[in-house]
Amino acid sequence: MGRQLVLVGLGGAMLCVGGNVLMARPALAQIAQEKESADRPSGLVFAFDIPAMALADALRKFSTITNRSLLFSQNVIGDVRTNGLIGEFSVETGLNRLLSGTGLSAQVTSYDVILVTGGRQPIEKKEDQVRHQNRAKLLGSVATLSALFSSSVAEAQDVSTADDGFVLEEIVVSGIRGSLRSARDTKRNASGVVDSIAAEDFGKFPDANLAESLQRITGVSIDRSGGEGQFITVRGFGPEFNTVLVNGRQIASEDLSRAFSFDTIAAELVNGITVHKSSTATLQSGGIGSTVNIKTARPFDVNGFKFVGNVKANYEENSDEVSPQASGLISNTFADGKLGILLAASYQKRETRLDALASDGWLENVGIPQAEINGGAGFDGNIFSPRNLDTRVTFEDRERIGGSLVLQYAPTDNLQFTVDGLYSSFDVKSDSNSLGHWFTAPNAENVQLDANGTVIDLFQEVGLSTDFNAKTFDRLTDTYLIGVEADWQVTDSVRVKVDGNFSKAERAANNGGAELNSIIGFANRVRFQSDDKRLPFLSEFDTANPNIFSGQQELDGVANLPGVTPDGVSNFLDPANGDPHVQIRGGWEVDDKVRQLKSDFEWDEGASQGLTKLRAGLYYSKQTKKLTRWDNTFGPHCTFCGFPDEPEIPAGSQTVFDLGDGFLGGIDGSERLFTEILVHDPEALIAFLENESGVSFDAVRRGNSFAVSEETFSGYLEMEFVGEFMGRPIDVVAGVRAEATDVGVSGTDEPITRLSILDRTELLAERAAVIPIQESSSYDALLPNLAVRYEVRDNLITRFAASQTLTRPNLDAMSPVFNVTTTRQGGDFTATSGNPDLQPSNRITSIFRWNIISGSRIIFPSVCSARM
Repeated sequence: MGRQLVLVGLGGAMLCVGGNVLMARPALAQIAQEKESADRPSGLVFAFDIPAMALADALRKFSTITNRSLLFSQNVIGDVRTNGLIGEFSVETGLNRLLSGTGLSAQVTSYDVILVTGGRQPIEKKEDQVRHQNRAKLLGSVATLSALFSSSVAEAQDVSTADDGFVLEEIVVSGIRGSLRSARDTKRNASGVVDSIAAEDFGKFPDANLAESLQRITGVSIDRSGGEGQFITVRGFGPEFNTVLVNGRQIASEDLSRAFSFDTIAAELVNGITVHKSSTATLQSGGIGSTVNIKTARPFDVNGFKFVGNVKANYEENSDEVSPQASGLISNTFADGKLGILLAASYQKRETRLDALASDGWLENVGIPQAEINGGAGFDGNIFSPRNLDTRVTFEDRERIGGSLVLQYAPTDNLQFTVDGLYSSFDVKSDSNSLGHWFTAPNAENVQLDANGTVIDLFQEVGLSTDFNAKTFDRLTDTYLIGVEADWQVTDSVRVKVDGNFSKAERAANNGGAELNSIIGFANRVRFQSDDKRLPFLSEFDTANPNIFSGQQELDGVANLPGVTPDGVSNFLDPANGDPHVQIRGGWEVDDKVRQLKSDFEWDEGASQGLTKLRAGLYYSKQTKKLTRWDNTFGPHCTFCGFPDEPEIPAGSQTVFDLGDGFLGGIDGSERLFTEILVHDPEALIAFLENESGVSFDAVRRGNSFAVSEETFSGYLEMEFVGEFMGRPIDVVAGVRAEATDVGVSGTDEPITRLSILDRTELLAERAAVIPIQESSSYDALLPNLAVRYEVRDNLITRFAASQTLTRPNLDAMSPVFNVTTTRQGGDFTATSGNPDLQPSNRITSIFRWNIISGSRIIFPSVCSARM
């Protein structure tokens, strides 16, 4: 939120600075009384009985007792406490005693309004101090409002009231405008180049999804999953190159890489997000694209009782389902503001449907006979052919449960403890059914290419089948983060923070249900065509054909032999055609743990020239990520490959599902698609096949599982200088961060000994015995940074930031395990293996930027980077 100025004692006058307006209004008769006694002697004393409490509340009591108008900034006052004021004192002496030890001071303006100012900043956010240039504007606002107050007193002289006390009223104006101003202030006051998004109010973030809010920021794009934003890309750097923090702490990720999935945290738990596009010494390394800090609400932010709740319903047009969404936040402070508790919770459920016509990629130069290309003319150049074409419908059941609990305790005015925990459970259960055809290029006939070598027409009968796939893609995740922080304002100029935290993220393989694929199909023929319409289409597979040899005939090797009569096929929706094929259970199990301990020291005497701030700190982190692969693709998955006649699938196992007349409606070419498919229950089919054959299809732990451990020690030093250049204010921040990292990789490997043919589409990778792997490496880095902020004129700021950053290698890139990506016949055989000695990438980035301060203006950024 923006700065809050509290005006106590002004009848009906308002002052708006930042995103909030607060008004305190006394009884009008008492206003008139104050005007009459404007020339009262300075030696007048008052009897005070103000116990130890929050300073903001104490100042309101002081205003009531002395009948004086006070003006103070809520952001400057923050959570400062006073020891109280008991006894008889003059206004001046009483204020001095009340403000003793707070680092604040008071002065009386020419309009008899007491202005509370000072160099001490609130413990919670010291970096948001009001700059000295704004002080004159603040005093000018005080004078204007005081004049308005004085001129309004005459109208109040005839008004009487039975209440001799103040009618104190606070009006907080929030919403979109307030959040935009808060974000703008964050950008303007930052030493580096940052962008920020602030909640409109507690529990009310601009979007229901964090990634979708982040895409509003220049240079940020997102990847979606199931219609929701999941990953971010910043300035062209993908998800794994951006570090994500929650309240300044690294949070574990359930993803296989370093990327953080933003859909795992409910937006209702978040109070703001800051994207650091330039690095500083105070930020932990690793974010070569950006460092994103997610801020959750805390009770001392609210300062009193607060309850926010909302209930929504989401209607999904494709699935025709209405799903609930609810969230709530309750916060309160106790013991005169020394103790605060905040509890937030959210629940969201979505039932979605995704319709798709999909290919799993295009293959390059995979052996289409030249005699079959362009009527026998062939083609001199690269040839690109589709791997497959599927008509697919996916139903997703998404359930997100989130919660946070925060305890804050301030035993003294200058010491504050915070304990907070965050929990998120995000489960996505996807059931997909499709009608598919996989092409094997050497068997393609009558192939037509366009000028670019792309297949636009092909026919295949040999080695082709019509497949009905039933798949599940379960993503079952849990994320935890707990932290303890001590914040000690040692003196008015010295501040020390110590923070320790632990985060854990898990993804379950769900006994192989995370990647289950069950296929029923039969040998068939098909024609693929792509024309000037947007969607390609298939034909000639749907009708009965007596000339098709069955899968069993091909397995027996009798297809096309003299005297052998084809079994033939009926209409493609006749369940009698179908025989079992591949049955896969698989999935990755992820266990990510992050432990961190850090201490930060800050010196700030509030000087307006020269060295104004000095920051230093130490940091320790240990992250261990285990990636365990479960599947049955070592042989059992292909027990029934090739569509054997036995065992015969029970009647009623397959049913016809109508995709609807509106399937992909509105997309050019959708009218040519088949909108009926056969569906089946994959678990029921696998259970039947296990019972019939005695073969287990259970997923087992595979040898390509591995774990990576990173232990990092670092320290930093950063200094901030303030001065003038050509008569205008200039701020310079310079710093350096030193890091040492130890990496350990452990796992197992199953070397491939040979590939054997299972059926027309599948090869089996035969492997040797499991071999244990243990590797280690280390590296050091020195990362300097420089940021300059120069005010060209009152409403125009230029920035320059240069920093050296590093990004650590992706986890799979450090695994020495040899992985075979695909073993489909007629496809692209690919394999991967990492290098545990891989070093991080270093980058020097410079950014020049102009910020025009006025409310709605344009920011012109330019970025220049050089890789080292």
